[in-house]
Amino acid sequence: MEMNRPDKFGVWLAVLIALLSLSSALIAWRVADASGAASDADAEGLLAAVDAEDAKTAAKISVLSNLTVYARAVQHETLKKHLDALAARTTDAELKAQLEAQSKLLDSAATRDRDFLPAQYIDRNNVYDVARDYGETLAVNARRQDVLPEPHFALADRYRAKAEFLLGILVALGAAFVLLTLADAIRTPLRYFMLTGGIVILVIGSGSALLIELWYAFALS
Repeated sequence: MEMNRPDKFGVWLAVLIALLSLSSALIAWRVADASGAASDADAEGLLAAVDAEDAKTAAKISVLSNLTVYARAVQHETLKKHLDALAARTTDAELKAQLEAQSKLLDSAATRDRDFLPAQYIDRNNVYDVARDYGETLAVNARRQDVLPEPHFALADRYRAKAEFLLGILVALGAAFVLLTLADAIRTPLRYFMLTGGIVILVIGSGSALLIELWYAFALS
């Protein structure tokens, strides 16, 4: 009976080390999976940030184009008013006819420019509403693509936190492996304390990893 005890101890120790190795491998896999998910979420966040800037740039370009046309229309209308004033004051019939002809050309040019502008952005005073045009154009561009990077970065932070927790457990399991290895190497009663310590760390670590998986599966769903 005395000769069988070390063999039984060694068998149980081998089983525990195998379980520890399996648990460590599973946790390492989950760490890698969480780290990869965090990297993917970061990448999606960066793409969303780029898309957000693209949407803003496109909206600014559109508004700048409309603003240029509006400025040209106002310029034509201003010149037309000055020509009309000069035509009203002049007594030279030939000069008056020339001024009126130029006024008609300017009026036609201003009308063409204003026809190019979206009517919904021209207020009651016939003034171009830049802020409204920019806001609505940006909103339209934002609906076509993902322009909110914050949710992606928040998700990446959650995955990183999960990976860090599991990595801490993995380090603790490494300590359990050391204890079990020492329990197999020494032949004094101290081996049972080391065995007990290894078992405690294995059970608590594996249970904690399972709870973390369940918690984040719920939190990230």
